[in-house]
Amino acid sequence: MQKQSNPIPIPALPPLCPRLASFPKGVVVGDGRGFAEGAAEGGEGLSRSPPKAAGVCLPLKGRAFCTPTRLTFFVFYAFFAVNLFFPAAQAQDTAQPPLPTIKLTISTHTVTAEVAQTPEQRERGLMHRFTLPNGHGMLFVFERPQPLSFWMKNTPAPLSIAFIDEHGVILNIRDMVPNDDKTLHRSQGNALYALEVRKGWFAEQGIKAGMFIRGLPGAAKQ
Repeated sequence: MQKQSNPIPIPALPPLCPRLASFPKGVVVGDGRGFAEGAAEGGEGLSRSPPKAAGVCLPLKGRAFCTPTRLTFFVFYAFFAVNLFFPAAQAQDTAQPPLPTIKLTISTHTVTAEVAQTPEQRERGLMHRFTLPNGHGMLFVFERPQPLSFWMKNTPAPLSIAFIDEHGVILNIRDMVPNDDKTLHRSQGNALYALEVRKGWFAEQGIKAGMFIRGLPGAAKQ
């Protein structure tokens, strides 16, 4: 999965208590001893609860109350790290935007297919799409012929898949069950492409293994 390297600005931490200057000498913010030292000198700037960490100031009955924020900062930066280093996890919660399409011809039938050719596009595929129009599908294009395996995790639309070799010949066709993340559907041989359409569309058009698909990008001509 590819990651973008655009720099992400890191927001500055909130300033420390703006009323620190008014605290009595000897008060150490962020240290429980600060309260004791301040109280010993007659300080009135702190609340009755000694602060556990430096934080922001809130008024509390005429006094300055410093709220602990160490945990807040930890939660904030943990959330920031997840978004920075694991953007794919969030991306897969929704369907990917429609991809550029091409026209494929199988016998006398035409398919309008979105083309998924990057690793991220292929990984997301038709996830989170609930319907697929008749005569439409998604073509998965790989870098080289190889054994392929597909599943239906997070894919609620019922689909059929055709595995296709580098010459454009259909190797085998499989029907797939929505949201099935247990079954792997494999190509019978080395495939360069896979074409997903509405479940049953291939059978309805009489399309079978051994038939030739025209219009595939980069396919060796037969």
